[in-house]
Amino acid sequence: MINQYRKLLRDTTLQDLPSDGPQFVFNTTNMATGANFRFQKQYSGDYRIGLVSRPELNSFSLAKVVAASAASPPFLSPVIFEMSPDAFERTKGADLYDNVSRRTKIVCTDGGVYDNMGVEPIWKRYRTLLVFDAGGSPTLSIGRSFPWIGQLIRPYNLTTEQDRDLRRRILYEAFESGRRTGAYWYIPMTLDRFELKDAMPVDPCWPNELASVDTRLTKFSKDTQYRLINWGYALTDTAVRRWYQNSTKPTKWPFEKYSLGQSSCVCEPAPS
Repeated sequence: MINQYRKLLRDTTLQDLPSDGPQFVFNTTNMATGANFRFQKQYSGDYRIGLVSRPELNSFSLAKVVAASAASPPFLSPVIFEMSPDAFERTKGADLYDNVSRRTKIVCTDGGVYDNMGVEPIWKRYRTLLVFDAGGSPTLSIGRSFPWIGQLIRPYNLTTEQDRDLRRRILYEAFESGRRTGAYWYIPMTLDRFELKDAMPVDPCWPNELASVDTRLTKFSKDTQYRLINWGYALTDTAVRRWYQNSTKPTKWPFEKYSLGQSSCVCEPAPS
């Protein structure tokens, strides 16, 4: 998987990211500490073992970092970073810093294992939060039979969904109390929930249809890919204009040929 990302990102490192634009944060889960190990240009690390902040040491390959962030267990995980323990600086609360082995080999899995929505690095640092959750809806049943693989996958999916529910509630409470401003939107939502009078025209069949598209490591058809992009665009426009900052309604879709105004909901089926 790293080689595939390297074709796209080449030899780019964290230090090649811009300093005067958006801050890119790549979340992984440190399997040894159970904490969020995040990579960014300014520093990398987790709160239990400390941080790597010197630029010459924090120059991880971006291809490997992205691979670690997306290393879904069990087939793509783990991604291992061999480290010099001296690269880490002790930080407040780093209770495992004195365990040198924890700073020698960083064993990473998908960042979604720890925080599927990726909000923890931002919600304590910023007042305005714009959060787009692109996850789909969990299925209600796995059928009458319970094969062993289904028993492994189903609890993992339910645990992930419970984590997302908890973080949603924290976000909602922060918005309602006024401690934070911004908006949250979720791919299965329908536009009528936002009560925005001039939302983009979307046929009611599309939200559920597009939310049911499986996440998988295969190429999407153009129909599915472009309609997902259009749906994300419509949701983002509606949520941001309704809850954060009103502006002019968009006049066209990113991919006009794949407009969601019509009711021909036909996405590619999930793999058998």
